[in-house]
Amino acid sequence: MSLPGIPSTNNTWIIFVVFGCILIYNLVYKVTDYFSLQRNFLESSELTLYEIEKKSKERTLIFNKVDSIKKLNSSFPNDSLYLNIKIKLLKETTDELTEHEAKFDSLIQSYEVSEVKYKNEKTFLVHDLLGSIFLGIVGLVLIIFGINKLQKNQTIRDAVLYSDYLKLKVRDPFCQSCGMDLRYDNKFDNNSNYCSFCFDGKKFNHVNIEIQEFRNLIEKQLIIKGFTVKQRKSKLKEVNKLGRWIQKFDWES
Repeated sequence: MSLPGIPSTNNTWIIFVVFGCILIYNLVYKVTDYFSLQRNFLESSELTLYEIEKKSKERTLIFNKVDSIKKLNSSFPNDSLYLNIKIKLLKETTDELTEHEAKFDSLIQSYEVSEVKYKNEKTFLVHDLLGSIFLGIVGLVLIIFGINKLQKNQTIRDAVLYSDYLKLKVRDPFCQSCGMDLRYDNKFDNNSNYCSFCFDGKKFNHVNIEIQEFRNLIEKQLIIKGFTVKQRKSKLKEVNKLGRWIQKFDWES
């Protein structure tokens, strides 16, 4: 049920804020994906480049080994034994070099494939990220607009309700002196917060009275009206919380 002058619902603006938050979350997720892709590629590349560098050094050692074997011929030109050893060593070294070259080429190819894959994924993510940035801006606008509307509606509610409150002749449903329900006071004039037993419209009926004495008077009235012991205790316990006894001023004034 809506009150005149008060916005009936905030559902639309709440949906704006929630949808805006979803779009912002999507943007954060895409940004995280983008940097995660870069980080993973860099880590993978560092490892692959380390392996390539390692294989390159091994390759240099093998070539040096081949050069050393070739020099055997000049040292022992007519010795068949050393010639056989040289051929055997050259064959082993050639096989080692062939195997090494295959692994080296495989590493280079793997790096090139991963680089192409990274570039393709990065291009896709950049386009996706640009779209998400646009949606994120839309989400931010929705959040700001929604919160602004919610605050405006709340301000209107507060203003209308406070205006209605100021128009009320009675601020509290219970007498702020004895706690009586003002709806059941036939002599209540609707111009104060006090019942006819406590207040005559201009001044209090019981002035310069201590709260305990006043409790005794209230208890007598409650007994007359048929309240049980438990009900009387509950009522009397609340008296010191009422406006008259919280405020400090001269009741005769």
